[in-house]
Amino acid sequence: MARTLRVDPAFYDLEFEPLTLRARDGVSLDAWFVPARGAARGAVLMHHHYGGQKAAMLPWIELFVDAGLDALAFDGRGHAGSPCSAEQDGYEARFGDVHAAAEALRARGARQIFGYGQSQGAAVVIGALAAERAAGARDIAGVIVDSGPAPLAGPSLYWLARTLFDDALPRPERALATLFATATLYRRTGPGLYALTLWRALVGLRQTPLLWLHGDSDVVIPHAAARVWFEACAPLSRGRWHKLLVEGAAHVECLQTDEARVAAAVHQLLAACAACP
Repeated sequence: MARTLRVDPAFYDLEFEPLTLRARDGVSLDAWFVPARGAARGAVLMHHHYGGQKAAMLPWIELFVDAGLDALAFDGRGHAGSPCSAEQDGYEARFGDVHAAAEALRARGARQIFGYGQSQGAAVVIGALAAERAAGARDIAGVIVDSGPAPLAGPSLYWLARTLFDDALPRPERALATLFATATLYRRTGPGLYALTLWRALVGLRQTPLLWLHGDSDVVIPHAAARVWFEACAPLSRGRWHKLLVEGAAHVECLQTDEARVAAAVHQLLAACAACP
């Protein structure tokens, strides 16, 4: 895991409120609530990538609040300021983190809730918001998927493990460490359940506006692998789903690589959702 970054929204001259969210299983989540600049048109909950943290999403927080959204970013369980291991809890258990964020936004009066997820954090957002929709929630307005998710667990976990050890170990030891880490992550994730749950959730969100962002230089979840879920499910959306392939962008670096195009795509999604109930 990356070390906890000692930076907060004040670095971007943003007002914010530190929060502690409580998932239904009792896990505490360290979070920030950052109000929109000007009148809020909705709210967005934000989940970082595996091994990430909310502080790494500060450029995205700034984009969202400038676009008129209240932002709620949290450290997922087992990451940075939040206890409990995300790997040991498995895929579906992490949905509780997103449910807690959604409930916190509703308590503050949000009528339109967007989800933003990075990499496998996007898989959690997709699964949780699809479950919210299936349970009757009418306030899920849209989803932004950044650099993911992997349609199958195995390849993604291999590439993740490989990046953890790049240049940190000599080649023979690196190969063995990668295989060991992949097997460990694979066992804890529950790959069969992951694939079934993710694909069912994607179909469940077919009527929800969705923006998929991906870099053509992503080696953690290569574009060729990630596009499988989009190309399979986008036709079911009847034009509600859109994608933006960012030239030269590495994993979760779409915004940093081409801020103008990414911001324009986000604003287009928000405009399309303006009349959502």
